Amino acid sequence: MNRVLPMVLFGSVVTLVFGSWHFYLWLRLIRDPQLPVAVARLLTALLIAAALLVPLAMMFTIVFPSPIGRSTVYAAYLWLGFSFFLLAATGTGDLLRLSIDGGVHVASWLTKKEFAAGLVAVLHGVAFGRALAATAALLALTAATSGAWQVRQPVPIKEVAVAIAGLPAKMNGLTLVQLTDLHVGAPLIRPFVQQVVDRTNALSPDVIVITGDLIDGPVAVLADQVAPIFELRARHGVFFITGNHEYYSGVAEWTAYLREHGIRVLENERVAIDAEPGVGIDLVGVPDLEARRFEGSAKPDLAAALAGRDRGRPAILLAHHPRQFDEAAAAGIALQLSGHTHGGQIFPFGGVVALAEKYLAGLYRRDDAQLYVSRGTGVWGPPMRLFAPAEITRIVLTATPP
Repeated sequence: MNRVLPMVLFGSVVTLVFGSWHFYLWLRLIRDPQLPVAVARLLTALLIAAALLVPLAMMFTIVFPSPIGRSTVYAAYLWLGFSFFLLAATGTGDLLRLSIDGGVHVASWLTKKEFAAGLVAVLHGVAFGRALAATAALLALTAATSGAWQVRQPVPIKEVAVAIAGLPAKMNGLTLVQLTDLHVGAPLIRPFVQQVVDRTNALSPDVIVITGDLIDGPVAVLADQVAPIFELRARHGVFFITGNHEYYSGVAEWTAYLREHGIRVLENERVAIDAEPGVGIDLVGVPDLEARRFEGSAKPDLAAALAGRDRGRPAILLAHHPRQFDEAAAAGIALQLSGHTHGGQIFPFGGVVALAEKYLAGLYRRDDAQLYVSRGTGVWGPPMRLFAPAEITRIVLTATPP
C-alpha cells in the first residue's frame, strides 16, 4: 500500500500534465473547421487515447510484466517523446507568430497601416497556420527519429581526467568507471544491460561505481533483466549507491539483491582503496536525498560516513544528486560523482532542467573540491536523447603538481 499511493499520485499528475499539453495540440492541430468532421473526430479520439497511454502503460507493465507490456510502454514513451517535440515546435512557432503579429500592430501606427493590416491577415490566415503546423510536425518527427536512433547505438565511452590534490603517487592513473541512471525496465532491458557491462569490462577499470537509478520496477519483475550487471569486474570491486528511483521500486529488496550478488552497497559508509596498506584514497557513499521521505530507509548522513577518517587521504564521494555537492565541498571531499539530471536528455527539455538544477552535466570545481555530473548511461521516459548523449564515464585520477 505504501508504494501504491505514490504510484497513483504520480500517475494522476502525469495524466493531468499530458492532458493539458494534448489539449493544446488538439486546439492547434485538430480543431480546424476545414477538416472533415469524421477526420477531426477520429484524430481527437486518437489524441485522447495517446494522452492516457503513458500513465496506463507504466502501471500496466508493472502489473503484467510481459513482452507485450514492455512493448506497450515502449510505444507509449515513443509517443511521449514525439509529442514533446511537437509541443515544443508548435509552441515556439506560435510564440514567434504572436511576437511578430504584435510587432506589426505596433509598427502599423508608425508606418503604412494597409501593409501592416495585410501582414496581420497573412499571420492569422488558415494557410499560414497550416504551413506552421506542417513545419512543426516535420521538425518533431526529425528530432524524435534522431533521438531514438541515438539510444539504439552502443553507449559512448567518455574519458574524463581529474586532478586530485594529495593523491598518492602510487595511485596516479587510477581509473574509475561510473555508470548511472540506467533505468532498467521498460524500454531498456537485458540486452541493453549486457552491452553496457561488456563495454565497461573492456576498459579494465580499477573501480566501478553505480551512482543510483539502476532500475525502474520491483525485483520480482526486473531481476532477470538486471542480471548481467553482476558480470561487472574491477580490480578493487563494484560499488553502488541508491538513487531516487530505487525508493519507488522497493529499496530494501533491491539493495539486498545487489549485495547477495557481490555488489557493495554503500549506505553512509567509506571503504579504503589502497595501492598498498595505508596508501590510497577513501571511497564514500551516501543514500539519495529521497530516502528522507521513506520510513525505515537509511537517510543520507555524510558526517557519519566521514567520522574518524584520516583527512590526509583524498575522499571520493558517491552521491546520486549533484545538489549534495555543497555539503561535500564543505566536508573536504576531493571529488563527488553524481548523476540524476541526465544532462537534460532531450533538447529543449535540458533548459527546463537547468532552471531546477545548479549542476547539470560535466566537471565543476569549488576550491579544492570537484564534482562530476554524468549525463547518465540509460534514459528515463522517452527512449530518446538529443544534444545530451548517454555515457559510460571512464575517470582517470591524476596527482596535482606539487
